[in-house]
Amino acid sequence: MIDGKDFVDFTSGLISFFKKVFRFAITSIKEYFGTFLFVCVLTAGIGLFCWYNSKEFYEAVMVCTFREMNKKDYGEMIHNLDLLIKNHSYEALAKNLDIPVQDAQNIISIEGKNMVGSMLYEDITPDKSPMYFDVKATNNKIFTGLQPALLNYINAGSLFINNKAKEDSIDINNKLQYLNNNISAADSIISAQYALLQKWGSVTNIPQNAQGIETLLKYKNSMETQLAEQTKIAALPKTHADSIENKNKLQYLNKNIALADAAINTNNELLKKWSAAGVTMNAAGLDSLLKYKSDLETELIIQKRRSVDSKKPVEILHGFIPADNRVSNKNKILQLTTIAAIILSCFTAIIRKAYHDGINLQPV
Repeated sequence: MIDGKDFVDFTSGLISFFKKVFRFAITSIKEYFGTFLFVCVLTAGIGLFCWYNSKEFYEAVMVCTFREMNKKDYGEMIHNLDLLIKNHSYEALAKNLDIPVQDAQNIISIEGKNMVGSMLYEDITPDKSPMYFDVKATNNKIFTGLQPALLNYINAGSLFINNKAKEDSIDINNKLQYLNNNISAADSIISAQYALLQKWGSVTNIPQNAQGIETLLKYKNSMETQLAEQTKIAALPKTHADSIENKNKLQYLNKNIALADAAINTNNELLKKWSAAGVTMNAAGLDSLLKYKSDLETELIIQKRRSVDSKKPVEILHGFIPADNRVSNKNKILQLTTIAAIILSCFTAIIRKAYHDGINLQPV
């Protein structure tokens, strides 16, 4: 256990040590003032050179979500652009982004980062968390054209993505054709059913079972409930793909409700006409046909959404919002230069004196 005397001895020894170090540093600077001054001027010169060549810039960040590949792949694509900027290969940069060379010359850096601020090209995690693209430029007017250009480069700049998009497009188009053909066939059968119902209005040998109309009413009620929910969803903010999907769902629900209404009205008219003879209409077959068509149209909506997604594996969550005022690192460079000049100059003078005096730094 440390008592009061030990603590006082330790404190006084520590203070004495720092005093000796301070005196030794002052003495070293006086004896080797030329070295001190040379290192100080050299460091200050390097710092002033960096200060003079540093540019004032505008900075903006674009946030994207993605469905294909992984963050490291996209990070390497962005890192390749940044290397072109550092090498002043502005014509190659303009060609890859499909922007004017003058706009490319205004870009200082393009960096891809993950949610914690690490570089994307170093991120090997498999999650699909958003990607952040940080751009610094000397002109804030280039961000308007750079946003779609950068997004197009990410979506179309990979041979793997292009080949996969072509394969998916063929597969999706085949499914869409199949679904549209079957929906068209179902519509023809439903139209024929309506025509038969009207034709059979004067015939008395129709199956006497009205349970099907109850099922048809439940089906319509289900469609109307989904329509109400989808209308609420449509009012919420969403991406372009989600907007298309909601529009398709609303169209599908309204169409099927109209079909159900037509079937119910037709059956009601027949029931009124046949009530005297005690004959009822069986709507179960038509109900099954409508459900079959409903399943086809649901799958059609899914495939249309896939068609949109396959064309844009990367989508924007938040676009560039450049500031009106420029940002500068000049003050930070001056502060670091001042600190570095003092520390390096003092350290060099102390090392020279220690070497000259032959101070033994080895433990006794």
